Amino acid sequence: METKQHPQEPHILLADMQPIFREGIAAIILRWHSQATFGHASGFAQAHEMLLAQPWHLMICDINLSDRSGFELIQEARRLSVPIPTLVLSANPIHIYGRGAVKCGAAAYLSRDTPAEELLTAIRLLLAGQRYINRRLALALADATDESSEKPLHDTLSQREMQVLIMLAEGRSLKKIAARLTLSPKTISTYRARVTEKLRLNSDAALVKYCLKHDLIPPLGDTPSGLLAAPEGLVGETLRAESNDAQPGY
Repeated sequence: METKQHPQEPHILLADMQPIFREGIAAIILRWHSQATFGHASGFAQAHEMLLAQPWHLMICDINLSDRSGFELIQEARRLSVPIPTLVLSANPIHIYGRGAVKCGAAAYLSRDTPAEELLTAIRLLLAGQRYINRRLALALADATDESSEKPLHDTLSQREMQVLIMLAEGRSLKKIAARLTLSPKTISTYRARVTEKLRLNSDAALVKYCLKHDLIPPLGDTPSGLLAAPEGLVGETLRAESNDAQPGY
């Protein structure tokens, strides 16, 4: 496979709710490439505007943005026919969202605790027109195509249903979920009913227990996972990069 040359002045769009995290990623990249320039966006709307304003060589985004999800941002870039490779950098669990990221069009998926060297390896490959798939994500992708493996019930949930499930399990009220998703409480109540029916649950306690069993939320007492979103009908895994497991390309 022919490898493209790295751009002399890579323009990189950083989409993340936390300014300090965006600044940290930029600082790491500048150690490797002092001519890199950056655009900063905290949410979908701002990133969308920047995608239309100028060409970019790479986008690094989180799943959880201030308004809509990073997955929706990747899908929108594809809809606009914007030729930009995307690296998803998130704390969300790989067995829930990695496959979904690849399905949306992400070229790499790394966790926030990935070592700087690993992050730069992925960035170099993406800028050279390749993908970066770590062994654990490769296994998750293989599991997705294994017809003999038993799929969990939450595999049947839609994007919105998955969002509502996670936020209910984290203890958010219908009113707060409705405000976060810019929907009515009545609509959220309908989603809740669909979720409990599909997962065969009969109480909020059973819902929380289900999410803990399947690692959809952190164990009680750990840091909340925040607003999550997966593409329609898909689950996957975020990637904890381990240099001895990583495979350039897929």
